[in-house]
Amino acid sequence: MIRQPNQFAHSFKSISRFRKIVGVVLGVGYAVILYAFQFLLRETLRIASTSEFNEMWLLSEEEVGFYNWFAAALSLLIGQSICLAYWFSRPKRFKERGIRSRSTIINDQRFLQTSFLMWFLKLGFFYVIFFGLTWQNNTGYLVFSFYPTFAIILILVILVLFFQSWNTIRVKFKQKSYKWMLFAFFALGLTSWAMSKINVVDYEAANESILAENIWYTYDLQLPEVDNWDEPLYYADYIEPYLYYRKTEDTAANAIWVRHDRRWRPAYDRDNYAGFSSSCTKPRDYSNTDIRLYIDKRIKMRIVSDILSDFRDKGAYHVSFAVLPLDAPYPPACYHGNVINTNIPFEYENQEDYLASKARWDSIPNQIQIKHDKMGECNVNGKAIKYEYLANELFELMIVNTDFFIEYIYSDELPFDDYIQFKVAANEAIIQVKDFFTWDERGKAYYELHWGNRESYDKEYPLRMRRVSESFLLAQ
Repeated sequence: MIRQPNQFAHSFKSISRFRKIVGVVLGVGYAVILYAFQFLLRETLRIASTSEFNEMWLLSEEEVGFYNWFAAALSLLIGQSICLAYWFSRPKRFKERGIRSRSTIINDQRFLQTSFLMWFLKLGFFYVIFFGLTWQNNTGYLVFSFYPTFAIILILVILVLFFQSWNTIRVKFKQKSYKWMLFAFFALGLTSWAMSKINVVDYEAANESILAENIWYTYDLQLPEVDNWDEPLYYADYIEPYLYYRKTEDTAANAIWVRHDRRWRPAYDRDNYAGFSSSCTKPRDYSNTDIRLYIDKRIKMRIVSDILSDFRDKGAYHVSFAVLPLDAPYPPACYHGNVINTNIPFEYENQEDYLASKARWDSIPNQIQIKHDKMGECNVNGKAIKYEYLANELFELMIVNTDFFIEYIYSDELPFDDYIQFKVAANEAIIQVKDFFTWDERGKAYYELHWGNRESYDKEYPLRMRRVSESFLLAQ
């Protein structure tokens, strides 16, 4: 005689009411605790992602809702396993019929709990490493997110775990278990949606407290946008960032603010400019320091000159100007490594000093004069040149005779953004000159050479330039 399969309904009815209640309490309690743990873990990762500029991992309302749902569904699945394992467990002394089926279910549920928790811990470790520690200076979350592009992966994880949790029950009890599995599916779906509406902590308050000092959210900083930039210097021991910007609510063109090392202090234009305060932490050796300047592109060059003078007086030699890629697809925090490297220019104290220097450099055969007025027009040897053609124009003048010298005369009222456009063009032109000779002599582009070989070309084809303000020349 063929034995009829056990009926899931009969097995369920054999469980006492007390045991049912305890199983539900255990499952729900475990689910709530695990949901709270996942929520707090996510918020911990977000807070840990905060950078020195108070940039943090921000989630949209849609992302918060989706991640909450995933955590709730995952917690309820583990809670369901706890509940089923408790319901079908019996003391070993009861050798009743069907004990093998119950043991299989119990082992299956316990294995699901243990194996998934181990998998979850591994995933959590992987998540911390790649999102919290390594990717692009702790900003990987700005360029990658599971939602919405890869949301299907997390949805499939929940579906696979659900059907796996009912696999043994379905095999043992056949078609009679399907309606219970369907009921559990909709119950878990509805409950996970309701649980996802619960925020364990006020994450919006955390966002506001951290972003209160975020330069991109609270203050009005607009960096120059360029289509070509440099890498940070490889020999710099450390970087000291300074930010010069205007307050969002400040409409005065001469009110400039500076931030350094989480300490805020005001600075003003030429007449009462506070400058480089001695209260700032001075590094041991400025020669090995990259002074990273975040300067608003609307600030006038007379203020930028004062800023550079302050650093030069303190012994700093090299600075880099932070820039953003043109039409950047990601938030500014992704581009802290995009800079324009430059040396702090020498500043002439008086007319005699300037004329003495001019006499020394005027002997160079290839003289290039560039006048940059306050309207942003760049005049090269008496010819007005647009920025998009400036690099090629300079290259054509340089390659005629590589023993050249540039006199760059700028207006004090020239916006910093226009100055950066000139710097980018000049840097691109000198690289074209070096490329011209490296291809001819070595069959490679300049940047394809080893850094030691590049140094020899840097010495042979330097970008020699005298920078002087228009107001200085007029005042003499």
